[in-house]
Amino acid sequence: MEEKLDIIPGRAADLDELAALYDELNDHLAAHTNFPGWIKGIYPIRESAEDGLADNSLFVARIKDKIVGSIILNHRPEEAYNDVTWLSENDYARIFVIHTLTVHPRYQKRGIAEKLLAFAEEEAMQKNIRALRLDVYQHNAPAIALYEKMGYKYVGRVDLGLRETFELDWFKLYERIPEETTVLKKWELADAALYSEIMNNKKVQDNLRDGLPFPYTAADAEAYISSVLAAPEGCQYSWAICVNGKVAGSIGIFRNANIHSRTAEMGYCLGESYWGRGIVTRAVSEACQYVFENTDIVRISAEPFADNTGSCRVLEKAGFKLEGILRKNAVKNGRIIDMKLYALVKE
Repeated sequence: MEEKLDIIPGRAADLDELAALYDELNDHLAAHTNFPGWIKGIYPIRESAEDGLADNSLFVARIKDKIVGSIILNHRPEEAYNDVTWLSENDYARIFVIHTLTVHPRYQKRGIAEKLLAFAEEEAMQKNIRALRLDVYQHNAPAIALYEKMGYKYVGRVDLGLRETFELDWFKLYERIPEETTVLKKWELADAALYSEIMNNKKVQDNLRDGLPFPYTAADAEAYISSVLAAPEGCQYSWAICVNGKVAGSIGIFRNANIHSRTAEMGYCLGESYWGRGIVTRAVSEACQYVFENTDIVRISAEPFADNTGSCRVLEKAGFKLEGILRKNAVKNGRIIDMKLYALVKE
């Protein structure tokens, strides 16, 4: 039976045990093949864990009451990282740099390193981190095989300046872009807290019609969700947009009335930290597909502000056609502005 592994933030009380783990690991490497080229008393050492603890980047893997591994996820690259072209932009506030991935010798070959890397990716997605980066000594074949198995892509080779201390020349650099999952789910009152955080942002509301409260509270979000849940069947189709299981925005398709009853209008919003990642395009495509396949609606339209280029691109990527410019069609924040009319028609 596999023992339960918990990965949690490191604590000051863990430092002695981590220092002992590092020493035992370096003893093991010295007695066998030292693939990473680490040296006892130089790296990793207690100060490595202390640095991670100081900026809340240290995580430990525990089985019962024993630390069996560790990882540091911070935002500090080596200077030589600037010498290569990465897969993503060099915004290190949105990038995890992986350091000091360790597994106790007695617990190796149990998949713990893989679980630590999987944890790093989950942590990245929860914190809207766009990429994970790391360096590895060019002859550390086991680690290179692991990183490539976990989806890390090789981006280049650099000298980290460790020739004199460790006799290590070249290091390979790898990057992993976490895979996002975007799904639509039915609203629940439990979503109110996250949704209020999204809507309590003037940049988000600047792209929406007026009439929304600001500040936008959890009570406002509960009222909105309650209205959605109470809506008559068939008049609207509304969902929470979820990214990696977390509410990130909303989307709704609202049936029109009278002679337009087989047409609908669509609206959506997304939390600012999620912008520019293709999330709404996927949500729009999924919502429209559902409505066309499950209702008698044959046309869905949307009217973004003409200067909201991001929303216009979303609609175009989702297959909507620009049907016209609605000149001087709205007053927003004291400005008279144009709107664009887009539509998607069921084939």
